[in-house]
Formats: sequence, C-alpha cells, structure tokens
Amino acid sequence: MSIEDLRWGVGLLQWLVMGAIALYAHLMGRNAANAAEVAALRQQLAALEEHVRHLPDQELVHDLAGDVKAVKATLDALREALVPLTTTVDRINNYLLNNK
Repeated sequence: MSIEDLRWGVGLLQWLVMGAIALYAHLMGRNAANAAEVAALRQQLAALEEHVRHLPDQELVHDLAGDVKAVKATLDALREALVPLTTTVDRINNYLLNNK
C-alpha cells in the first residue's frame, strides 16, 4: 500500500462521510418541516373541534323546531283574536269621521 492508495482511500472516505452528513441533514430538515406541518394541523383541528363543540346537537335542533311551531301557533291565534278588534276599530273610526 503506497501513500497514493492511502490518500485515495482517505478521499473516498471523506466523500462518503460528507454524503452521509448531507443525507442526514436532508432527512432531518424534512422531519422538521413535517413536524411543523403536523403542529399546524393539530392547531387547526383543535380550533375546528372547539367550533363543533358549540354547534347545537340533534336534540336541541328538534326542541327549537318545536318551539318555533309553538310560537307560530301563538301568532296565528293572536292574528285571529285581532280580527274582531280591527273590525271594531274600523267601525269607531268610520263613526267618528262621519258623525262628528
């Protein structure tokens, strides 16, 4: 083994070590980017879960639909109760306009 063979072997070893370091740095950079993306996705998921938690469930929607129907029925009853009152007010108005 001559000095030239030794230099060639050290040069080859140097290239192999540098290649391994470059590959390791590339993989770690990808891992860091993936970790950042996963953290961002977890944050988005937490925000979405918080919004979903405040949405009404099926039972509440059903109860609200029943309440809306009850309010509509009450308004219909009030409308029917106001018909005679409107008629009476119209009669009084006509009387006051024609007789006074």
